[in-house]
Amino acid sequence: MPGIVHWAGDRRVIAMGLENGTSRSVRIEAPAARRVRVSLFLGPGPETACEVEPDSSKVPGPVVELGPGEVLPVRIDLAPACGRLPPGDYRYEVTYQAPGVEGGPPLHLRSSYGHVLVEAAPPVDQGSLGSGSARP
Repeated sequence: MPGIVHWAGDRRVIAMGLENGTSRSVRIEAPAARRVRVSLFLGPGPETACEVEPDSSKVPGPVVELGPGEVLPVRIDLAPACGRLPPGDYRYEVTYQAPGVEGGPPLHLRSSYGHVLVEAAPPVDQGSLGSGSARP
């Protein structure tokens, strides 16, 4: 995950990847945004600005094989939970947990940390909104 995520406009997405760091193929639940917990914090303290809770069901989804060194992407749309976040700098914490498949162990990734920079919307130029004619 990148250490700094930049949000401009209405975009509220965090992307991550599930990577197989072993020398053998593994079978896992297909990467799913529903398994991700994302918390954005105000300042250095524990106060949460917005949060997305994971689906903690133990029923796995479709199974995929992840080869050695392979990375499968996961994109998390935070617009429903964080769409009204005012401009500023927030800390994030992202965790991923999925149930085991085919009798294997559950998948628990270490937490990732960083910052989300939310950019203010650009000012609107009222003079250029549909005036219909250009004046020299």
